[in-house]
Amino acid sequence: MDIAGLTHIGKVRQENQDGFLAQRIQPEGLAALPCIAVADGMGGHALGHQASETALRILQESIEKNPDRLPFGAELARRVLLSAHEAVRELGKKDERVGTTLTFAFIRGKHVIYGHIGDSRVYLYRAGVLTQLTTDQTWDVYSKKHGLQNEHGRALQQAIGVGDTLEPETGEIMLGANDLLMVCTDGLTKMMTDAEIAGEVKRAKTAQAACDRLLSFALDRGGKDNVAISVLRAAEPPVVGAKSPRMWALVVAVTLVLLAVGVVYLNS
Repeated sequence: MDIAGLTHIGKVRQENQDGFLAQRIQPEGLAALPCIAVADGMGGHALGHQASETALRILQESIEKNPDRLPFGAELARRVLLSAHEAVRELGKKDERVGTTLTFAFIRGKHVIYGHIGDSRVYLYRAGVLTQLTTDQTWDVYSKKHGLQNEHGRALQQAIGVGDTLEPETGEIMLGANDLLMVCTDGLTKMMTDAEIAGEVKRAKTAQAACDRLLSFALDRGGKDNVAISVLRAAEPPVVGAKSPRMWALVVAVTLVLLAVGVVYLNS
């Protein structure tokens, strides 16, 4: 698998409160699990950065140690979100504004397990089609779903570290041979449509190239917020200098022709 990630302050903000994770996490006694994640912190002073950093640390530690020995599925994803919620709430005891989104996906065998709180997103790119797997947990989406009057605009309806209760969103899908998974903060999705994201992903040959292309697009559009992106491609990245199947076929064909010419020459 091919994994990469990045974060950028953007062109407007004074500090970067977004964080990402893109690595293979090694649980005790098990094979490493590819994992991608982003977190978009909020809070005064440096608390937003601390919140996103704390949430990502809890995610990694929960997979590495899995103290409750939960199966590596939706229940573990749920536990990660609840544990991160409690840890970030500790940061906010002196500042009620502290919080963060947390959106992640990890691979166990051929299964993709994802967890989500906030308005960051998990996307699946499969056979040329980009699909958002998660739901934006904002008041406009929540109010429309429940037939309520929206008085809070696009503000977060849920966030890690904010409030007493949390309703985590988790899910599981099968991973296809040529699938691409992406998690990103709203600093990207406020700058690009899904169609534009799909176009840039399609043109990228590696996970890092996908991250770079998407960031460049968002910055060209104004970079109005911090951006964090993590990408996982099920296919291995192409080997530099490796010949494509079409090139190998051409090489074989030319070789056969040369051999045939040589045989004719020797017999003449």
